[in-house]
Amino acid sequence: MNPGSNAAPDARIAPAAHRILWILAWILFAAGMLGWLVLGANRPDDPQIVGVSHDAPRVAVPGFGTVAFSVAGDAATYCALEAASDAARAQGMQRRSDLAGYDAMVFRFEADTTTSFINHFVPIDLSIGFYDASGRLVDTEEMAACPSGSGCPDYSAGAPFRTAIETAAGGLAQLGLAAPGAQVTLGGACV
Repeated sequence: MNPGSNAAPDARIAPAAHRILWILAWILFAAGMLGWLVLGANRPDDPQIVGVSHDAPRVAVPGFGTVAFSVAGDAATYCALEAASDAARAQGMQRRSDLAGYDAMVFRFEADTTTSFINHFVPIDLSIGFYDASGRLVDTEEMAACPSGSGCPDYSAGAPFRTAIETAAGGLAQLGLAAPGAQVTLGGACV
């Protein structure tokens, strides 16, 4: 104890320790907020949960039609955006972070093709299935998001196909479109 001081030694230390704890707490809070802002800046402009959802309202997408489809062995009927023209097939899911309430996007071709797909300018991971003229599964691929549009890999089927169906990652399996022997039937209006 210092001469002339009536305070206990612990009383002089406590306010300094409290200040240090408060300063550390504010530094941790500021670092957390900075991290949240930096990570948040790398997300899509309007983040949404993507995937197969039958409850989401469907929104018309200019340049795309719609088509109903079913999977053999499943009583459900699904609805997809349809890319039947060259322009719609070239546009695909570019700059889209969701399927506008649809279950999938269908790419139809007039004849068998071995066309490659590329996920450039697409901010989400996609699953793609390739189907022959009878609707039987030929192959599937998981396509990684490539929002920058540069250095994006090509994805191809192991054999010629007539139709390709894209979903948000994992959606093919949810719809029964990825199982060996899966068969899809396209046609009709979406309900």
